[in-house]
Amino acid sequence: VSTWPRAEASASGEVLVGGTGAGNGALQLAGPMGISLAPDGDLILVDTDNDRVQKCRNWRREGFEILCYTLAGFGGAGFGPEQLRTPYVALPAQVEGSQFGLYVADTHNHRIQYWAPGADKGSTLVGGPGVGAPTYNGPEELEFPAGLALDEAKGFLYVSDTGHHRVVRYELDPSGTKILGQGVTVAGEFNVPGNNLTHLNNPTAIFLDPNEDRLWVADARNNRVMQWLVRRELLEAEAALAALVAASGGRRLAISSAESDAEGNSSSQGENDTDPNVTSENEFDPNVTSTTVTATYTNTSTATTTATTATATSTTSTTTMTTYSGPRYSLEMGNLAGRPYGIVRVGGTLYVGDADGCRIWKKLPTGQKTVVAGSTCGTGLNQLLFPGAFLASRDGAVTIADSSNNRVVRWGSEPSSGSVQCDLGG
Repeated sequence: VSTWPRAEASASGEVLVGGTGAGNGALQLAGPMGISLAPDGDLILVDTDNDRVQKCRNWRREGFEILCYTLAGFGGAGFGPEQLRTPYVALPAQVEGSQFGLYVADTHNHRIQYWAPGADKGSTLVGGPGVGAPTYNGPEELEFPAGLALDEAKGFLYVSDTGHHRVVRYELDPSGTKILGQGVTVAGEFNVPGNNLTHLNNPTAIFLDPNEDRLWVADARNNRVMQWLVRRELLEAEAALAALVAASGGRRLAISSAESDAEGNSSSQGENDTDPNVTSENEFDPNVTSTTVTATYTNTSTATTTATTATATSTTSTTTMTTYSGPRYSLEMGNLAGRPYGIVRVGGTLYVGDADGCRIWKKLPTGQKTVVAGSTCGTGLNQLLFPGAFLASRDGAVTIADSSNNRVVRWGSEPSSGSVQCDLGG
């Protein structure tokens, strides 16, 4: 267990929603694991054990009563399009004015649902059916998906396929309501758990920086956070290398030469494996001993000028080429008490929810790590009990789905409109 110092932060939290025991009333919660911000600034709460997604108003307005109502999940747990079963994440999308849709990780139904604005039922993007459904015959495309991240500009939806120990990326159609083609595994390996740096074991929360194509993954059963590059050209180069190995009759390319058993225990140490007990955290150093992906990609910019006295247009194009060589992954943060279930990055600062440790950690750009919320596990206002997702604002405030305490609590100063959501799984 880590002994990192505590940051200068609030000594206790303030209950915003719930906290009166598990229940299914409008202002009650049962095991909430997900939290995000609606475009209008309202809270979106994934009320996991009540099998619903709630929207709560006035949470930042002193003197006003908080009002919550259901956005998704009606009629209790079930397999129907109007129902959810133990959902973990809900992300707003397809925003038009004050209207927005929702992507929901319907975890125990093994599916990702899209709920159109104001809809009373969802449609399945990928996955399903759930355990116990009439057509269920074991997990197929997804197994207990527990994390989501969205890159609307590029049209990608990232899913933590938790039971299959990977993160998979799906391409969305222009409407954002359908999946195009097959998913691409961008972190881990399908159905192969492991504890070396190339594998994952029950990944949950994910956080994406779409500008840098970097993905942070809460590798729950390995008690760590990993960072992966998910640039298209690197993934294409990796796939091409795999195809070459297969075509040459070589062994299966697993981006690692260690084989793992069903429990994720490595049975051999290959030349490209990294010690699972490694505690060093590094950027993407091409000199690190690991499988290396090399790709060259081209950026072309075009400048067009039109003379004011003529109708002709001249166009000048310039092309720059950049080559990347090195591993796609690195250890971002290790030595957690157990099972990180929330992760977000604000600027260069990383926040991690250490669920079994009942704390929220902060890692500064300098590498220093401090605790910003929680102490020992418990029910007091200075404690957390299996925290799930959270929001983090630039002024240091955190708003947490304090799951086993059936409440949402806020630590620190009043969140600003610049709050950033943490996308969780569990």
